[in-house]
Amino acid sequence: MIFQSKFILKQEIIWDLHDTHIHNKDRFYPINEMIYWCVKDKNKTKFNSDYSEYTTIWRINRANKKIEGCHHPAPFTLEIPKRCIEALTNEGDIVLDPFMGSGTTAVMAKELKRKFVGFEISDEYCNRAEKRLAI
Repeated sequence: MIFQSKFILKQEIIWDLHDTHIHNKDRFYPINEMIYWCVKDKNKTKFNSDYSEYTTIWRINRANKKIEGCHHPAPFTLEIPKRCIEALTNEGDIVLDPFMGSGTTAVMAKELKRKFVGFEISDEYCNRAEKRLAI
């Protein structure tokens, strides 16, 4: 993988989705997604050591669109941003989501008493995120 950024890749985490309902007859179908923990300065990284029991493989089921209220074709469960936010920030910190989608990370940041900034190019998903955050 080529990583073109001024940010430093601190760690890769594999999100193991367990299974898939989609199968393809000409390739192996991926049941994982990658999570990249990037930092500006490797020596100034915040990490709440209470969360050091996590490994680099997170076995977490896919989001239930109806339960989690995301209504997005590629949602992720609230547990993903929850782990990241709790392990890497403190109450009052700012969480940035540059690909906000339906606002899952913003919802969890709000629940965990963090401030958040999100970017999304789709007006439809911005509206969905605003509705989720208004609850």
